[in-house]
Amino acid sequence: MATKEPTETSPLILPTTVADAAAAAAVQRDLGGGGRGRGSLAWRVGIVLATLSGVLHTANNFFIQYFAVDALELLLVRSAVQALALGALAAATDPRLVPSTLATRLFVATQAVLGGVRLYMNFKCLGFMPLGDALTIIFTEPLFTIILSLIFLRTKYV
Repeated sequence: MATKEPTETSPLILPTTVADAAAAAAVQRDLGGGGRGRGSLAWRVGIVLATLSGVLHTANNFFIQYFAVDALELLLVRSAVQALALGALAAATDPRLVPSTLATRLFVATQAVLGGVRLYMNFKCLGFMPLGDALTIIFTEPLFTIILSLIFLRTKYV
């Protein structure tokens, strides 16, 4: 199957032949008519995955608070396991692990640092407040994402 390799501006592998485009359309059709609206298979799978993610996130935070796990230790162990597992997976599937441009490297490094700080604060807050309060505040992240995308990206939500 001939495909266009991902680039800095196009991270997706896109079909380059008519046969590839037809195969991609067939896959979309199998996932609910190609649509992502309510009732399609893709939408239902998304709902199941989002619900499972929320349940696992809540259970994870429950156990962190129940066993009084130190947030920094948890973050270090989690990061080490992630780096090893995902590093091995990435090395096996894509030889280009380092972004090619300096700007992209800086953006990736910034995202990594901010994501690590965010995760540390998520774990650390569990030691200072009840689980329900902490999760309520943590789960307001999508609200701030929408507000910031309205301000900076000029996204229109209908």
